[in-house]
Amino acid sequence: MFDFGGKGLNEPKLLDFSDEIRSHLLEDASLGPRAEMVKRVLRELVRDEGAAMPAVSFATIQNARLDKLLSDILTLGHQQASARLRPRLNIAMAERLQRSWMARFREEFFNIDQTRQEELSRSRRLKDVVFNHKATNGWELWKAAKCKTLSGLEWNQQFKPGLMGKNDKKSGDKGGGKGKGAEGKEGGGKAKGAMSINVRHILCEKHSKKEEALAKLSEGVKFDEVARTYSEDKARQGGSLGWKTKGSLDPTFEEVAFSLEPSTTSSPKIGEAKTSFGYHIIMVEGRK
Repeated sequence: MFDFGGKGLNEPKLLDFSDEIRSHLLEDASLGPRAEMVKRVLRELVRDEGAAMPAVSFATIQNARLDKLLSDILTLGHQQASARLRPRLNIAMAERLQRSWMARFREEFFNIDQTRQEELSRSRRLKDVVFNHKATNGWELWKAAKCKTLSGLEWNQQFKPGLMGKNDKKSGDKGGGKGKGAEGKEGGGKAKGAMSINVRHILCEKHSKKEEALAKLSEGVKFDEVARTYSEDKARQGGSLGWKTKGSLDPTFEEVAFSLEPSTTSSPKIGEAKTSFGYHIIMVEGRK
C-alpha cells in the first residue's frame, strides 16, 4: 500500500485506509486504532515530497482522497486547539504535507473538488442522482433521479466518507460578505441565491501578507492588480478562478463567495475567508 520504492502505490488500499481514518475522525474525533499507522504514513509522504521525483502523483491524491484525509485531520486539530481540549491531534505533519502539495500542484490542488465533480458527471457514476439547478440551499443540490424526495429516515442520515465522490460535509448558502473588508462569517447575506459565480480571490499563506493586500485595495488599487502582486494562486490571471458551481469549492470559501454581490475589479465588494489553504480575499464578478 505504501511502497515508495518504485513498485507504485496501491490506490484502492490507500482509499480504503483514507476512508477508514476519516470515518473515525467523523464518528469519534480520533484517528482510531491505527493512529500510529497514520503518523507513519504522513511521515513517509512528507519524506517522499523531498525526493527528486516524488512517487505520489496528483491522480493518487485525488483517487485515494488523501486531500480530504488531510483536511479532516486539520479541521479536527484546529477545533480541538480552539476549544483547548487535551489530548489533541498533532497536526504539524499534516500541515507540512498539505503545504508541500499546494506548492507542487498549485491550482490543480485548489480545484480538486471541481475536478471530482466534473469526472463524476462524465463517468455517470452518479447516474441515479441528478444536480438540482433549482436548489435554494446546499442540502438540495443533489436529488434522486426517479423520486421527488427521500424518506424522513433517509433524509436524516449523514453521508459518510467513501459514499460520495465529493465534499462529504454539506454546507448551506449562509450570509457572509458585507462589502469591502467584510468578514466571511458576518453580515446579512444580501445577495440573491445563485448556483454559480464568476469569482476572483487573493490567496496568502501568511496573515501579514493578506493585510498588505487589503491595504492596497483600500488605497484604490484594482483587485486584479493586487492579485498579480500578492496572490499565491492564479496570480497571472489576476486571481480569477472563473465560473464555479455551488458545491465545487472549499465549504468555508464557498460560504463567503456565494454571499457576495457582483462588483468590478476597480470597485470590488470583498469578503474574507480562512481555509486550510491560507487567507483568501474574495470578490465576485457575476452570479447566475
